[in-house]
Amino acid sequence: MNTCIRKRPSAFDGRLYGVTVLMAVLVLLPDPGRTEGPMLEAPAACATAAPMASVRAEAPLALRDAVAAALIANPDLAVVACEIRVAEARMIQPGLFTNPQLRVEVENVAGSGDRRDDEQAETTVLISQLFQLGGKRARRLRAAGLARDMVLWDYEARRLSVVSATVKAFLSTLAAQERVVLADARMKLAAKTLSRVQAQVDAGAAPTADVARARVAAGRARVQQQRATRGLGVARGVLASAWGSQKPAFSRVEGSLRSALAPIGEDSASSVVRNPDVARWETEETRQAAALALAESRRIPNVTVGAGGRYFSNNGDGAVVVELSIPLPVFDRGQGAAEVARHGIVRVGAERRASARRAAAALGIARQRMEAARNEAALLRQEVLPEARHAVVAAEAALGRGLIHFTDLLAAEVAELELRQDEIAALESASIAAVDIARLTGTSLTIFGEGEGE
Repeated sequence: MNTCIRKRPSAFDGRLYGVTVLMAVLVLLPDPGRTEGPMLEAPAACATAAPMASVRAEAPLALRDAVAAALIANPDLAVVACEIRVAEARMIQPGLFTNPQLRVEVENVAGSGDRRDDEQAETTVLISQLFQLGGKRARRLRAAGLARDMVLWDYEARRLSVVSATVKAFLSTLAAQERVVLADARMKLAAKTLSRVQAQVDAGAAPTADVARARVAAGRARVQQQRATRGLGVARGVLASAWGSQKPAFSRVEGSLRSALAPIGEDSASSVVRNPDVARWETEETRQAAALALAESRRIPNVTVGAGGRYFSNNGDGAVVVELSIPLPVFDRGQGAAEVARHGIVRVGAERRASARRAAAALGIARQRMEAARNEAALLRQEVLPEARHAVVAAEAALGRGLIHFTDLLAAEVAELELRQDEIAALESASIAAVDIARLTGTSLTIFGEGEGE
């Protein structure tokens, strides 16, 4: 049998070799539609980094350093970065060819009569490859790429949210620091007043009721001071958590709420299209259209082509075998998937419009909050606080002439400090509203003379 094969190599072996090489070339050809690496830029790392060295222990913290630390080491951003890598990995599979199949058949073996042994056997070796028609593979790649782009939009939205939350936490910490300063000043004034009143009572120049009133004022000042200190500790912890730190390492934050109200650019209702929460829906509409195109491509059947050789044991002859297989799209033509994609396009359009309306409404509310807080801060600074200062000066003069008591002067001083607390609250509210506007419009926000881009 082996001798017979050696006697007939030329015609059969040449044809079989040529067909086999052709199939191998078709299977192993590089894919022109495949792109190596991501098409869009994405975060380079997929793990939580250590907090930035710019957040130095026991050193003042600037806003720029706080935002930079949050962008590098925020745990939520690390999670989305991993999701991007997962989406990029999912782009590999749709671009691969299906594996070729090797089939071996031996016929007319272990039968009866002349076919009891393998002398009448026919051995067929066939290699086949599925070829996808209708652009299915390219459309799968496009759908996978758009899915990755949606994750990139998620990362951009999360990144802006992290920046926004970090700036807000910084502003809250800055306001808490100023509240502590005012609370300390109030406590010192109350303690000084109590000491003076006690001295007057001991000298018989004031009734003992004044001591009780002074002690109540001092107790309230201590409560306010403890409350302000606790508020500062909470604000510092929230700020440190922006870059994954459980304990604040910085000594204090640097800046001034009174210089925080810098222009934030154009903030009309139409500017919400720059918001990634709104802009992402355009990519989602494209992704749904790609899903529809992929579903419609299933109407075109794939083709399986095979080629190989057949060996006849009875005489040592050989022959080339060619196979062609095409499924008939009688029942399943991807109708269900196409209908789902069509409804998905309609749904995404509605989502896009609803998202834009929500962002525009939130923008209007934030603008009103900012304007109201700005007006309140301006009124306090330009009119009310000067009057409060004048009242304190008048009370000091009246006390010098013996017309009022020390507790009356303390009341005027406390009123001035409380108005300064109101000014701090208004400035904080205006600044936070400005951050919200920048987040909703996707514009940059300049605070403390620095361009902290969102």
